This record gives sequence, C-alpha cells and structure tokens, in this order.
Amino acid sequence: MILINQIITDIRIESVNDLYKLKPFLEDGTLKINKSQIARELEVDRRTVDKYINGYTKPETRNCDDCITPFYDTITELLSDKNQQVFYYRKVLWQYLVDNHGFKGVYCNFCHYLRKYPEFDSYFRKSRPSNTNKVTVRYETPMFNYKGCQYSVPPEYIDKIVSLQVYDGYIHVYCNTDFITIHQLSSKKLNYISEHYAATARKSHISGMSI
Repeated sequence: MILINQIITDIRIESVNDLYKLKPFLEDGTLKINKSQIARELEVDRRTVDKYINGYTKPETRNCDDCITPFYDTITELLSDKNQQVFYYRKVLWQYLVDNHGFKGVYCNFCHYLRKYPEFDSYFRKSRPSNTNKVTVRYETPMFNYKGCQYSVPPEYIDKIVSLQVYDGYIHVYCNTDFITIHQLSSKKLNYISEHYAATARKSHISGMSI
C-alpha cells in the first residue's frame, strides 16, 4: 500500500494567500486553528480567513463586458462616410446611442472600450472641422449670439467661451469637449430652452435674497 503524505511543513503565514496551507491541519484535526487571532494579525475579517483557508484565490483580472461589441455594426454605420451626420465628440455619439438605440453603458466605460477599436478611435482623432465657431456667452444673461440671434445655455456658462457645431439644422453647443445643449436653427431673435430659463430665474432669485 502506498501512503501519500500531504502534510505541509512550511506553514509560514504572511498573507491571506498563505492560508490554504492550514487546510490539511483543519481537516484532520492535528492543529487547533484560532481563526480570530489570524484575522487580527492579518487585519482582515474572520470570514475572509475562513474563505482563504478553504482555497479561495482572488481573480487576477476583473471580468468586464465590452459594451461596444453589441453595438459594433450600429456604430460602424453611424461613423461611416455615408452618414451625413458627423459626431465630433465621443459624448455626442454616446448620447445618441442612449437616446436612439437603447445603449445602457456609462460614458466612461464607453470611451474606454471605444478607444480599443482603431477604426473608431481614429475617427475622433481627426482634426476639428473648419465650421467650428467659438463664441463668448454674455455676461448679463446666459445667451450667445449666432448670426444675429440669441440662444440660451445653462447659467453656469455665463461669461465662458463655448464652441458651436452647426449641421443638419441644429446648433450643438460645447464647453471644451463637454456637450452642453442643442438648439434648432431659428430666425427668432431670442431662443430660450425652458430649463435654462428656469435655472436662470432660480439663480437670480437666490442672488437677490443674499444681497
């Protein structure tokens, strides 16, 4: 009869990753193990000690789904030269997918995985188009001027420089690379979005109360 000795003589415990060495002693009862003391010395929870003694190992990498794959064909079509709509910023593409194609991924993950596709990443690395206009939002009110007409932005952008992209009959407004709002081109002199008007009114009311 062949006897296999499974006793581990090296039982130096320096981290939770060494706790598996105690399992043979726990199973045959040759050594009394004080899990609470081990937990205090390793500064972990007692349940963590028990888990690692039973062979648990921490995954080296976190499993994370590529949120681009299910929408690859849609994104390819949207970014193709055949599409008249131009997506100058990743955030605009992300918002379009959320609004029109049921995309559920958060923006930071979307950007992370989008950069892993050279065909998509190169699209956004192109030089900015020549039809980009930079204007300063008026100091008195959150409005900017485009071809003689005034358009609103949220009040926090007062006295800031914003960029305008005009295509398909709409003005897309950005501050740096952050999308702010969108306006339909209009011949009206004043063009207010109701949310901007309400936010400006609230800010004016609070300012008046603090005086």
